[in-house]
Amino acid sequence: MTYPDWSSLLSRLYRDGPKGLVVVLAEFTDLVAASSELPSVLRNHVDTSTGNVAIAISGSSQSMMHSLVLDSLQPLFGRSTELLRLTPMWIGWMARALSVEATEAAVEAWSVIGGVPRYWELFQGRALWEAVAERILDPQGPLHPRAGRTLYRIADPFLRFLFHFVEPNRSQLEAGNLDLVLARVRSALPGFVGPVWEDLARASVPRLGRFAGNYQPAARWWGSTPTGSVELDIVARHTDGQRLLVAEAKRTVQSSEADGLLRHLETHAARVPELAGQPHEAVLFVLNGGTKAWNHPRVVGPAEVIEALGGEAKLDRRTDVCLPDP
Repeated sequence: MTYPDWSSLLSRLYRDGPKGLVVVLAEFTDLVAASSELPSVLRNHVDTSTGNVAIAISGSSQSMMHSLVLDSLQPLFGRSTELLRLTPMWIGWMARALSVEATEAAVEAWSVIGGVPRYWELFQGRALWEAVAERILDPQGPLHPRAGRTLYRIADPFLRFLFHFVEPNRSQLEAGNLDLVLARVRSALPGFVGPVWEDLARASVPRLGRFAGNYQPAARWWGSTPTGSVELDIVARHTDGQRLLVAEAKRTVQSSEADGLLRHLETHAARVPELAGQPHEAVLFVLNGGTKAWNHPRVVGPAEVIEALGGEAKLDRRTDVCLPDP
């Protein structure tokens, strides 16, 4: 059936839509760009129509969506009943969507593409580095950044990856030297993954099964002390308000090193005036440690972090991974 305009379609939906029908107008800003009358038409139906239809509008540009709905000069002002701000999904869901069972490989993939499901779709069925080359580094790839176009905030791992690896190598990529840039990325990625692992470890603290939800959201602490500067990757207060968790995120730790690193962490924490005298638990978050290190009672591995952030992780020692279609 053909509807000649938006009013015809909305009239039919409001008139004949079954009870509980939800109509989602996705990428609403693009629809408005093509049909500027749409907000006014939609307002008229919202104001005058009766029926069982709920309308949801969504768009990628947060500022434009806010303008269309919250600006008093816009037709849809005052018509919204609820505003939802969707955030990226966590690493556990990415690992499940892409069937990534190697926990270290899952953190690598997350470091590259982050939590936007559309990116996951573009990586399905390809080995990680093949997808990086074809989808991101290739100037014709769908995720290659276009000059002057910035869509996502820097906290997003994917955008962080673009600014770290793609922008500095743009001239080489435009010259067709994709293999050269890919080799640079593969060589530098381990160092790039470190801060991403720290972010994931910090985010997992309130959700980790071993802590049973007993810790509040974690933060980083840094500052000066009477004996010099101190930086702690992770600090969280227990829900009882009386105890603290102090932790350090490490990319690689051998099992023989764990106890020494924990003692060093405890010494550092004791130098912080705000933490001195408070009971605390010292923990290491270790990305690459092997079974012996991860079995240490005060070491948290990537399997626990990924499980806490939305997925069930299995230990698998593969160093590269193919991301198959689900």
